[in-house]
Amino acid sequence: MRKSLLLMVFILLNAASTLQAQSIRDQDLVTLKNGYQVLGYIMEQRPGKSIKLFRPLENDTVEIALPDVSKLNKIWVQPFSELNVTSRDTIIPGRYNNKKNVFSVGYVIQWRDIERRERRGLSLSWHRSRSNRHLIGLQAQLFGRQNTMPRYAGFDENNSRHEFIQYQFYFSNQFRLGKKVQNRRVSTLLSINAGYAVERSVSFYNQEKTVGSVHYERAKSGFLLHTGFQIRINPDNQSGFILEPGYTYLPQMIYQYSGEKDEIGSFYLGFRNQVNHLFTLKMSYFF
Repeated sequence: MRKSLLLMVFILLNAASTLQAQSIRDQDLVTLKNGYQVLGYIMEQRPGKSIKLFRPLENDTVEIALPDVSKLNKIWVQPFSELNVTSRDTIIPGRYNNKKNVFSVGYVIQWRDIERRERRGLSLSWHRSRSNRHLIGLQAQLFGRQNTMPRYAGFDENNSRHEFIQYQFYFSNQFRLGKKVQNRRVSTLLSINAGYAVERSVSFYNQEKTVGSVHYERAKSGFLLHTGFQIRINPDNQSGFILEPGYTYLPQMIYQYSGEKDEIGSFYLGFRNQVNHLFTLKMSYFF
């Protein structure tokens, strides 16, 4: 009887130690190529495509593309009741969040400047992720030849012609909004950009060829600022769409000339300052 009791106690102690060992080691650590790590249990694996991981602390399941994975490990962890969690995991699987380099191409509209012009163009950008919360990069907005109708004080619209050509180049900063984990498919960012506008625009006025009359104007290149609120949607974890309304501040100097453009008889009259407040709407595809 005594031997049977001792044997039963030994079996119970051994079972308890086995369960405790499982509770402190049975977790999978997924390390992504950009250095981020996701901890949980692998629930499903599609060879060569993706894995599904259950995260007990977040009580959710995430899907990670295998091309984004650097390595998989089994690790020892403390029981959840003994963990001292100071911050939540901010990793949201998806190429835009987890890749270091992200590219986008889009369509951009800016309206209205001081002359009531509306311009449409192409947007190109590259960003590099830093700590999954801050993205820095370069951005270009290209507005090709557009014959818009300006409104200059003292001049008749019907007797003017405007060739608008402008290239905007930015140093771009994007900051994720909110300290908590955002929806895996939809997230928001604040965009703050500073850049330089290269001007090739010319305005022509059909007036009498009198001395001192303004016959054409050239816009000077200059610096500009832009800020925007970005809504990002990534439906397939590899690419997605961006909708970004924003505001652009563009001060300019306009040079005025008399005579025919690029002719010997033309001469410089002076300049005027102009400040443009532009509402910007950009629709992009990122990959």
